[in-house]
Amino acid sequence: YRLVVDSVVDIFLPSKRRWAGYLAEAKALMYYQQLGYILCLQNGRHFRAEVDLLLWHPRERHLVAVEVKFRSQAPEILPLTLRQARRIYRAACALRPLPLKDKEVEVQLCLITGRLESPQIQVFAEFYTPWE
Repeated sequence: YRLVVDSVVDIFLPSKRRWAGYLAEAKALMYYQQLGYILCLQNGRHFRAEVDLLLWHPRERHLVAVEVKFRSQAPEILPLTLRQARRIYRAACALRPLPLKDKEVEVQLCLITGRLESPQIQVFAEFYTPWE
């Protein structure tokens, strides 16, 4: 069996901005894994919301939804609004794995700045707390 291609095949390459986002997520994931977290879900979508990383720390029994933001320079204001954090929280609650359905989700902002070869990583924990 032989396949003959008569036309040029287009190869999809993401934009520089999207590629930087992929690398920033990978750096954030490596950072959290060094802290003992296990990846449950990456880029999970629920309706219009997306959860960049959903992580579980088995020893601390802690479930975290992480929104990763990359900026070449430190921003003046945080690049995540409370409305966005609420949407991420709701999506993370809906996307929790079945064994973790009873665990509370904490939303964290992972801000990655500088050059991606040697980034600065800042984590803003308890970024969003739902009203009870």
